[in-house]
Amino acid sequence: MKNNVEFAFYIEKESAISLLNRFMLKEFRHKTQLWSDEASHNILIWLLSGSARYFDEKSGRSIEMDKKVISIKRESPFVIDAEPGALLLTYSFDDYLPFDTETLKQAENKNITETECFNYTDVPSNVYHELESVTSCLSTLSKNEALTFISLQKVIHSMMLSCGKTKITNLFAPLLSRKNEETAKYAQLINFSEKNLKKVHLLTI
Repeated sequence: MKNNVEFAFYIEKESAISLLNRFMLKEFRHKTQLWSDEASHNILIWLLSGSARYFDEKSGRSIEMDKKVISIKRESPFVIDAEPGALLLTYSFDDYLPFDTETLKQAENKNITETECFNYTDVPSNVYHELESVTSCLSTLSKNEALTFISLQKVIHSMMLSCGKTKITNLFAPLLSRKNEETAKYAQLINFSEKNLKKVHLLTI
């Protein structure tokens, strides 16, 4: 006699969607509860298709993930209830995101509260064009951190243009509270290098 057992839902851990300085694509074939009692990294999450709900265990807040980007602060407990067919794209990091200096300063000046464990904003449809570009070349990006970083720059730039700097600053401010000074110096160095490269390019035309 065979025992056919159908689970009410499956359980997965944070590692299924989080790898430091990398994009990850996760498709759920079954009703799944994905959880972490302490996120290993800061995580950005986009729901590309299907249905999923995010629960922040510390604040008790929850939100439907459709057409939103959610930021999870490192060491935060969370649960994601994903329905069959849900497709998540994530990016995990510890300290640095490619902001321009002005937006970074806005983020640094934000008041960070203890209860602000996760944040979110609506994502306009045109941002998904950049997200689709990421998913289409994910196998290449998974092997190259430099290309991953360039792709992340494009995604964040697209969100800034579509959502506005204020919304994006609010989204990321809680995640940049640990090493703001080092992050600012790094951002200024990148901006300086980009300006010099543009000057060189103009001189060679």
